[in-house]
Amino acid sequence: MPSNYNFRYFVSFARVSLSLTTLDGGSQEIPSFSQLAILEEVLSRIAFDLNIQVDDAKDMRPADFFELFAGTGFGGLSVIFFTRLNFTLSQALESHRILHDQLLATPDWIKGDMESCSATLQRLLDVITRKHGRGIILDDYLDDPRSPKGFVCAMNPTTVTTPRLLRTYRSRTNFGPRCTIRQAACTALADQLHLPAIQIPDDGETFIGAHLGFNNPTGVVLPEIPNAFPKAKHVSCIVNLGAGHAGFATIPAGGPTLEVLRKAAQDCEKVAESILSRSYNLPGLFHRLSVEHGVQTSFVASTPIATRATIASHTKAYLELTLTSDAVDKLVESVVKPEATIPVKQLLSWAGPNEPAKMQKDVDHIRSSIDNQIFRDIQAWLKPLDQVEKHESAIEARTEGTCEWFLDHSSFTNWQDNPKSFLWVHGGMGTGKTTLFSSAVEFLSNVEGVLAYYYFDVRDSTSLTVRAMLVSLVCQAISTNWEPCPSILWSARPWIPAAKYYRTPQCSQSHCTGRFLSSIYPR
Repeated sequence: MPSNYNFRYFVSFARVSLSLTTLDGGSQEIPSFSQLAILEEVLSRIAFDLNIQVDDAKDMRPADFFELFAGTGFGGLSVIFFTRLNFTLSQALESHRILHDQLLATPDWIKGDMESCSATLQRLLDVITRKHGRGIILDDYLDDPRSPKGFVCAMNPTTVTTPRLLRTYRSRTNFGPRCTIRQAACTALADQLHLPAIQIPDDGETFIGAHLGFNNPTGVVLPEIPNAFPKAKHVSCIVNLGAGHAGFATIPAGGPTLEVLRKAAQDCEKVAESILSRSYNLPGLFHRLSVEHGVQTSFVASTPIATRATIASHTKAYLELTLTSDAVDKLVESVVKPEATIPVKQLLSWAGPNEPAKMQKDVDHIRSSIDNQIFRDIQAWLKPLDQVEKHESAIEARTEGTCEWFLDHSSFTNWQDNPKSFLWVHGGMGTGKTTLFSSAVEFLSNVEGVLAYYYFDVRDSTSLTVRAMLVSLVCQAISTNWEPCPSILWSARPWIPAAKYYRTPQCSQSHCTGRFLSSIYPR
């Protein structure tokens, strides 16, 4: 790189106000390619306006132009690349390509094999760091006084209303968990679908990425300014790069992955609209760029992951729009020669008070709608046999008042009073086992609790398998308010699209069904 490329000097001594960059989390299925392509266009125009002699904008370091970065999900991983590892844009792009090709496009990711995905992710991060890290290793602490400043949004799975910030700098107040670069990178991507939650030993807590609730970290970065820059007086530029992933889903419209994307996109847009409305009189202050507009209906169901070529095509078309080009020019101008600045104290008021109750309600609504969709997909996938019809037939064939002795018998009452007990009623064919069973089901349907039942029928050979019984019991149980339902639903989610759309030896219909059932009924 030419010796006259020394923008760090310009940032350190010529600027009197801060420029902030936030990167949305987007989808767990596609890295931040569109964000990096937009950033490349921004840096290219900055280099031109400042007469910086550089052969390729990809060779520039984003941390030389923006003082504070914040990110969620793959956006959070980009923050680590730009700050603690101080990557050039080219190095960050190459790193995301490695993760895409060797992790996200693999059967293990599609199937949701968290143990395998976690091992692969850590191996690839080691490869990336050894190649571009300039002596830094993943087990170094994330915070370093020599590092550009940025943070990753994370959360405790049990406390989803409050983000926890994994910082590359030490703050005087509310420092939060101190973690290694490895722990921060894995936490950023942890979604409990493909990658497990990460325990940070120094803090004793478990963390996941803040995909639900803080997918757009702009609202989080505003109150963080005094912690990162205690002496800062003004902010001149807030850049929010959308992930642009709403148009790339691995399953057709209506599936749970698409529902997650839509909810996440709505979250991002709400935050952006709130900041935009508050900065109405300061037109050069807040800038949001995202490719997602105009590609909402482009779905890729024939391949596991949307190709990089498709993303590049959409991003190129987006950047060629006149409105987009004008928006990029305004952003560049606010970085190179800022005119609109706002006092930090005024900006802090924009963050507003925390609304944990409202946020919890929003998160619960998102999860509920996703759970409902997953349940419908499970029903369509597993096709459980109808037990209601068989039960009603058994009831109709029974004489009223029959079996009351059985319901009062000590064997039945003891079984009912002891949740972990087992009651085996046995007898020859035609001795009344079905009649007793139907009476017990009818009685228990009026008792508080979760009820699931199954009729084996010698007249229906499809009902005589263990798989048919297990499938029926699972589907009945998850249609209720049974406590384990959420974990069962989310454990099923990776297997549904794999079974439906990826007919490979590793992802056959029977294989996916078996893996799902074995996760619920461990040996």
